[in-house]
Amino acid sequence: MRVDGHIKITEEAIGRISSIPLADDGGLVEYLLGSSFDSSDWENPGKGNEKDNRSAFKNWAITAESKKPLSHRIAGVDLLRIWSKKESPDGGYWTHAAQNGQPYHFMGWKDESEMMSYTKAVEFIHTHAKSWIKAAYKCQESERKDSASYGQSVIDLALALHSLQDSFSPGHTIRSRFPVNLEVATEKNRLGYVGGNKGETAPIRKIYTYTNQNKNDHQHADHAGGSLDKPLASLAVSATVDFFWMGWESITTKSGELDRKRWKKFVNTWLVQADLGFQPVSVRKGTAHSAAKRVKE
Repeated sequence: MRVDGHIKITEEAIGRISSIPLADDGGLVEYLLGSSFDSSDWENPGKGNEKDNRSAFKNWAITAESKKPLSHRIAGVDLLRIWSKKESPDGGYWTHAAQNGQPYHFMGWKDESEMMSYTKAVEFIHTHAKSWIKAAYKCQESERKDSASYGQSVIDLALALHSLQDSFSPGHTIRSRFPVNLEVATEKNRLGYVGGNKGETAPIRKIYTYTNQNKNDHQHADHAGGSLDKPLASLAVSATVDFFWMGWESITTKSGELDRKRWKKFVNTWLVQADLGFQPVSVRKGTAHSAAKRVKE
């Protein structure tokens, strides 16, 4: 997904989250979500396009790190090669062209099975969801706000949401209610192909490998993925909102741990796969398989 697409999806999600009053949290929600992105110079707020993408990149580049809203930090995963020493201890890159970078963008690697790529991507989101909740809970419980925990909570939240949102981009995956002829579906996929009813979260049936793609086709598909009038982008907004509330429930229940049942429900709703093979450890015991079966029915 392009920079402007991540920002448009995130800002739409934040608008929905912010419309619900929350109990006093000592400023944690405000810190996590950040200030609103200034979209006054968007050419088309509802569609992903190259002019808005360039404008978003320029805005990101000139905004001080401490002033970047959450939408900037999510989009920044595509713009920064190294997020933190903790995340990249070997100083390695996690771009689209690097093997260890694929889970950041919910994509596959040329030497991996699609199921392995799916497993790594889902576990990546799961790991950063847990880290976000743990760090945010520590901030909330501490009488003296821990700036390091605050900062880490935002990093983990952004990393998880970037990958989650990318899973809805037609340049990264094919989601379809029914098995598809991949050669035929590819063209439709560029236009936001879902193969189901409006508002339905179809299972992931293919994960693309960036190094095997035509880069112009990938860019075109990513613009569609960031267009709010497309069904996949609309689903990405809803998934982003649901992810935040899933974490917020765990943060505010005095546990500081991601509820396992809530996570499985989230995967079954937004990240279920079909035709890819075995399930990752965090969603085994038939839950995701049964969800795929329900979708087919």
